[in-house]
Amino acid sequence: MNIVFDKLRESLNTNVYFTHTNVGYAEDFMDGLDTESLDKVAISITGDRHLVNGSNISKCLTTLLRQFGGKENFRILTGDGDGVESIVRAWCKKSGIEIDVYGSIEKVAWDSSRYTSRQDRDRKMVAMSHVVIVIVDGSSKECDFMYKHAINEGRFVTRRIIHNAKPTKDVS
Repeated sequence: MNIVFDKLRESLNTNVYFTHTNVGYAEDFMDGLDTESLDKVAISITGDRHLVNGSNISKCLTTLLRQFGGKENFRILTGDGDGVESIVRAWCKKSGIEIDVYGSIEKVAWDSSRYTSRQDRDRKMVAMSHVVIVIVDGSSKECDFMYKHAINEGRFVTRRIIHNAKPTKDVS
């Protein structure tokens, strides 16, 4: 068993990192898990596609993931999109962190479901996750579906707002 699952359960009381978690739903979710057979916490990370500041996103990830101990305790799930997801993929590769990449789900013309391709992908990622981290700059709503869906599914959720300004080089 991975001790991080105990830390997740404890976080329901402290509410330090996962401030957007619905405690009742998360308790039900944890009660349904066979944590004895799980060796890693699955962490989905998504965010705004227009964010380009890799430094701020990397700092955010490092701070959040530090609580899970070593990289042997978790794996990252992210999408194949631009912005936050492309930075997460590069950060995982550089850091040697296990990663699963989810592509958008192609829809056939006759599919009239109420979900977009990205929402279908997000639902799939949430289903495979224990923790969901949404990184945004606060100006768009493109990640609202995954954020709300993860809360309703009892996942441990945090939304982090970062500044998107790219650091400027000093030319003096």
